[in-house]
Amino acid sequence: MQKYQSIISGTNGSVIRNVPVTVLKEDGSLAEIFLDREGQVPGPNPLATDSRGVFYFYAKNGRYSLRTSVDGITITDADAVLLNDPEEIATAGPIVDAVIRAEAAAQRAEFAVEASGIPDLVSQTQNAVLDANAALQGAQSAAQLADDAKAQAASAKNAAELAQQASDTAKTGAENARSLAEQAADQARVYAESIDPAQFVQKEAGKGLMTEGERTKLSGIAEQATKNAADDALRDRSTHSGTQGMETITGLSAALDARVVETAATGAALLPSGTTAQRPDPTLHPSDLLVRGNTDTGKPEWYNRAKSAWQPFGDAGGELFNYAWHNGPRSSIDVGRVPTDGQQLLLLTHPDVCQAIWDGKQHAVDESVWQADPTKRNCWSRGDGSSWVRVPDLNAAVAGTGKPFYLRGGPTSLGGTSVLDAIRNIEGTMPIISGNKRGNTAIPTGTGALRAFSGGIGHNAAVSEGTSYGLTFDASLSVPTADENRVKTAYGVVTVRVFTEVGNVGALDAGQLATQLGVVDAKAQALDANTGFTIIYPNGGTQASPASVAINSRYVESNPFAGFPIMCSVELSYAGEWSEVKMGGSGSASYGADAGQNNNSSIVLVTGTQYLITASALHYFSGARPGANVTTGLPCRIKVWKLKGGA
Repeated sequence: MQKYQSIISGTNGSVIRNVPVTVLKEDGSLAEIFLDREGQVPGPNPLATDSRGVFYFYAKNGRYSLRTSVDGITITDADAVLLNDPEEIATAGPIVDAVIRAEAAAQRAEFAVEASGIPDLVSQTQNAVLDANAALQGAQSAAQLADDAKAQAASAKNAAELAQQASDTAKTGAENARSLAEQAADQARVYAESIDPAQFVQKEAGKGLMTEGERTKLSGIAEQATKNAADDALRDRSTHSGTQGMETITGLSAALDARVVETAATGAALLPSGTTAQRPDPTLHPSDLLVRGNTDTGKPEWYNRAKSAWQPFGDAGGELFNYAWHNGPRSSIDVGRVPTDGQQLLLLTHPDVCQAIWDGKQHAVDESVWQADPTKRNCWSRGDGSSWVRVPDLNAAVAGTGKPFYLRGGPTSLGGTSVLDAIRNIEGTMPIISGNKRGNTAIPTGTGALRAFSGGIGHNAAVSEGTSYGLTFDASLSVPTADENRVKTAYGVVTVRVFTEVGNVGALDAGQLATQLGVVDAKAQALDANTGFTIIYPNGGTQASPASVAINSRYVESNPFAGFPIMCSVELSYAGEWSEVKMGGSGSASYGADAGQNNNSSIVLVTGTQYLITASALHYFSGARPGANVTTGLPCRIKVWKLKGGA
């Protein structure tokens, strides 16, 4: 695999984001591309440029072309990419084929030599030479061994003679040592028998083993006086006197440090605190609830034995896919939640969510269905099935979704569905009344939403002969009305939990970062969906063949961004150059061309009543002025910008 990366920018040098880029093989079919060198992560085809206008992909060695659409113009750059990974050259390609052919030729040559019998003759000759050398070396070794045996025999004889001499010397020394030991023992026994213990009693201060009183006290202790005493009596502290320092008791200080101080002053509690490295050892209290304050983070912590980890109170946890209404701006959404604005969530940052959607744990549809059917945007989109999914658009942030969804429960058969708004039927009655020859008849008032009208005549007025009166239907006479059917409503942001637990790494809160990225991405995607640009060619023209427009004419074209406000700029082509020609003059002496939006559904183009271009007007053409007023038709195009906003 080899990586290809490029950037797409406009004519003014600014980068262009979200531009589709299609990668094609030599035969014009879609190429298989990846997002990593190992080919483990397939890439979408077409790709799209990011916020810097950059796109990239990995592909196998080969020749590729790129196709992209910028400002409504599709460009195919043939043979734009030639990938040639050196590592793949070493395992495939013409070089490897040549090496394989060379090895095969060498093998055939080796077979030919073996078939000729020459190797056997050479082998026999070599074996004979080796046998002769082995025999010579054996004779030389035998002679050397004989000389060594002779020298070793002489050495053994000398060693035996020396050993005999040493043995005789050792025997004599042992007999002398035994005699001396027997003499010393006899002298020690005689000296011991002559000792009188009384002579060691202290007769003079500082001399002797003990005083007379000490000797008397010691002799007064009965033999084995404490042998039969009980252990409890020996350990009874009431029979002991004196004090002992705490630091002299082995392990006492460490044991006290490990204990939690439960209470402080009356009615108060003291929470032990320290740095992250000073957390208590959970093994010292295997069944206790451990709570302490972390002075590094400034947060209280508790030890989660199920996960064998310390974690702060109030950690972002909860049920995955828990939906909640947020009464505040998107910038203040809680950690672990994102707005349901129809944005994409990547497998890289939200693996649990993506896998759950692909496993069918939420109502989800294919991306094509999600985009085409606004009534399915209450569901998740399965995305591309491998690297991303799409959040439901419950807040109606994506163009075309319509009004926001109301959430309610229902039977299993209705799960994952939505319906358009509706109201109960509004009815009313009104008798058909007309004037007659027998006299005038009063106009009835009607019931429900029906009322009678006849010019300025009010209800219960007399109806003259030959006069008929119609009915009006006005639902606002019975119920409150608006552009949608709704209950009493408070607007906020519907959010969904996409993290069940978030941990801090140093000073970086990964959950908060992911949440904010989700908010930003939702806004960016909503902005992309609500802005755009294209060029249309009125009067049936195309980019390849623009049609001409005539003076004093009106043309109506469809709005390419139906339902959205737009901004237009009309350009005429003169002498091979496109330029904007603004409308000027007035009445029957106007010139130029202009276009505007009509009720969000169409674009109306009008041209000057007298000229398209005046001889004296420079306009925006870089060439010379026309020699005379231009009254003949000129090719025309309209640049159209889609604007953010509702219909």
